[in-house]
Order: sequence, then C-alpha cells, then structure tokens
Amino acid sequence: TGIDELDAPEGRIPHFLPTEEASETETFSRLYDIPLRAAFGGADTMYPDFMQPLRALGSYRAGQVLSLLANPPPVMLQPPKAQPFAPANDIVTQHVKGKVWSITAGGRNTVVQVGDEGIMVVDPGSTEHAAAILAEIRKIAGNKPVRQIVYTSADLSRIGATPVVNTPLNPGGQVANIIAHESVGLALGRARAASEMIPTDTFFRGERTIYFNDEPVHIIHTPGVNSSAAVMVFFRESGVLATGPLLPGVSYPHINLEDGGSIQATVDVLNRILAITVPSWHAQGGTMVVPGQGRLYDEGDVTEYREMATLVRDRFADAIRKGRTLDQVKAARMTRDYDTRYGSATGPTSSAAFTEAVYRSLKAENVTFEQVLDE
Repeated sequence: TGIDELDAPEGRIPHFLPTEEASETETFSRLYDIPLRAAFGGADTMYPDFMQPLRALGSYRAGQVLSLLANPPPVMLQPPKAQPFAPANDIVTQHVKGKVWSITAGGRNTVVQVGDEGIMVVDPGSTEHAAAILAEIRKIAGNKPVRQIVYTSADLSRIGATPVVNTPLNPGGQVANIIAHESVGLALGRARAASEMIPTDTFFRGERTIYFNDEPVHIIHTPGVNSSAAVMVFFRESGVLATGPLLPGVSYPHINLEDGGSIQATVDVLNRILAITVPSWHAQGGTMVVPGQGRLYDEGDVTEYREMATLVRDRFADAIRKGRTLDQVKAARMTRDYDTRYGSATGPTSSAAFTEAVYRSLKAENVTFEQVLDE
C-alpha cells in the first residue's frame, strides 16, 4: 500500500515457513479462545460452510494445521484456477487510463498510446494476429501514424506483427522508430528475423526516456528474470506500466537460467514495479499495470504476485539450508498452495519448471535463508 508501518527491510513479507511451529498464532488462538484453524484465516473462513471442516479438524497443533491446510479435506473450499482475460482466439480491446489502451490477442497484451503526435505501440503482437491487431489500432486511433514501437523482449510471439503494424499509411511513407535494448537486435539477428523487425534505436542499460504525445515515457531496463534484454514501459502522465513478459499475470514467472535469470531477480523486479505504482484507495486503482498476459493489474494485484514469489523464494532457501535435494523439494510440492492459480502441467512456466528454476537459481547463487532475511 506504500505505507511503512514496521521497521522492516523493504519487500519483507512476514510469514511462517512450512517447517516452523507458528507459536505466535497458537498463543493468539489460546488467548482469545479462537479455534486455531480460524486464526490462520483464509478466504474460506468468510463463508458459513467453513464451520463444517472446522468441526472435522478439531484441535491440532500449528504444524498439523499447516499440513491440513496444504492437503485439506474434500469439503474445504478451493480457489478457482486463474484464467486469461480473453480466450486465445479472441481479440479484446480496452481503455486502460489516460492515453493508453490495451489489445489482447492470442493471450498476449499489446499496449497502445495515442495522442496528437501519433501512436506508440509496445509489443505489436504475434505474426498470426498481426492483421487483427492493426485493425484494432485503427479503431482506436483512426488514421494516425504509428511513430514509435517498443519491444519489451526479443520474443517473436510478442513482436512478430511489427512489419504489418509498421506499414506506412501511404506508400513510401515514414516507418516507425523501433526502440529496444541493444541485446534485442543481436538476438533477432541470430534468429535471422526480417530486416523490418530490427530495432533502429537501442540503449545499453538503465533507462531510456522520451517525451511523446505530451507525456514522459520511461523505458526501463530490467534484466535477470527471463531475458537480459527485458524492459518495462511506464507512461507517467497516464499512470500505466506495461511489463511485457516480466509479469505474466496468469502463470508463474519464466525464470530463464540460461540468460542469467533467478528468483531473487524476479522478486527485485516485482519490488521495483511496486516502487513505481501508486494506489488510489486501499491498494485498488491508481497506477494500472498491463501484464504480458491476462487481465489488468493494480498495485494490490502486483503485491499478491510479489508475495507469492517472495514466499516461494524463502521456502526454497530454507529447504536448501537444511540440505534438501531438488527431488526432495519436488516431492514436497512446496508451491502447491499457488499451483491452482499460477501452475500448469507443461511449458517453461509450469509448476515443475518453476520449482526447478527457483531451486537451481538459489543453489547457483549459494543463497542461504539467513541471507534472504538480511536483505
């Protein structure tokens, strides 16, 4: 919420590890004569149905309750599986805030800023949806020219539509300036991408700022998650942040170990996003965040995602400190309370892939639980 109420390190999330006895919660439960299961809270405690599993659980110590929470009886309520904002084959356009719109096509989000100078497009989208995305841009902006294109990564599924979106309205007209991190051009060159896709305006590190459509636009280099070339784009006046694949929204983050990715860098990026966002009321509204996939986020949504990444990091660091192997961590299903929301069976963001990436990144950095707490 942007309010510091405790003298604790920035980004610290108070929580109990799975192997800990939650003595403070037990004390609270005894002091106020509240059933221990209810003292742990959770969405299911808000419903009358909660009393049925509560009677079934009876009286348990904290460690046993944590085990039952992880493997609840069938009668307990389960959170719904998170779904993308739009089905994969649908095209959905919505106004975000100010001068910024979002177009969802093929499950990926394209961000469009419109003003008197023309159009800026962040991640033009995939090749197969190029014509549909351009049609949506024309619905939003009419015949205004596309003047600026920004790549958040070199992922062709996010930028393959560039040659179509960057077609001048008149034959021989001026094409858009394409802004990206220097590494994007190198990656596209190795992939033998079309010359029309190669960035024309690159930067090396830090931040690139431009003033377009009477609005400051910050293009912020954020390496260490899924690409050394990743950037996010902040439209300061509109109050909109486009994160690209840094924040997938509907899945676990893709931690690309081969490109220097790590769970710690993921947490750092999420904390950086929260440093930019400002809520309007109780963490709702205010600065809006357009993830690479899925629905729009506000600060509260990003906070939930950051807490997931932080808690998973701390659990794995504790397991490594205690000598647990990767196979033991996999068997313990240490992400099971988040799998129903962010997990999947296959792909680079599946529950199994995320578990392995988190474990290996912490082992590679030789991070101990004490180091995590000392941040």
